[in-house]
Order: sequence, then C-alpha cells, then structure tokens
Amino acid sequence: MSSGLSETRIYRRHAIAGLRWFLTLWFPIVYAMLIGLLVAGAYVLAVIPPHQGIRLVAISLPAWILAFALLTKMLVGFRQGIRQLESSFGARIQ
Repeated sequence: MSSGLSETRIYRRHAIAGLRWFLTLWFPIVYAMLIGLLVAGAYVLAVIPPHQGIRLVAISLPAWILAFALLTKMLVGFRQGIRQLESSFGARIQ
C-alpha cells in the first residue's frame, strides 16, 4: 500500500528527512496561528458590546474547536504516514 506522502514533492526531493522537517515546522506554525486567532477574539470581546460578543463566541468558538481537531487529526495521520514510509523503506533495505 503506497502512502500519499510518497507522492509529494518534498518526499521526492528530500525523502523522509524532508517530511520530518515539514512536520516540525508547519504544524507548530499553524497551531500558533490558531491560538493567535483565539487570543485576538478574546481581545475583541473586550471592545464590542455584550450582545454581539455572544454571537461572536457562538460562531467562532465551535469553528476554532473544529479547526484545532482537524489539524490534530491531520498531524496524527501525517505521523502515521511517515512511520509507514520508514517501515517500508526499512523492509526494502533488509
């Protein structure tokens, strides 16, 4: 079974080391951006009237939770894909 990661440009150029580099760079940046959006939303709540704040929280908080959950699921899948590539590469060498 071939992993979708083996067909990416970064894998073709840099192999598993490139995928690990992407993993350690990209995911923390996106997590930091999501946390930044949450903090910005908290600051906005201090400025806007309370009735609009309830609407903002009702809309943005579930969207933020969904985005965080999807990013975490993507991170787990990416790590599993790297493990599959490592095991298939190790099996070819031996």
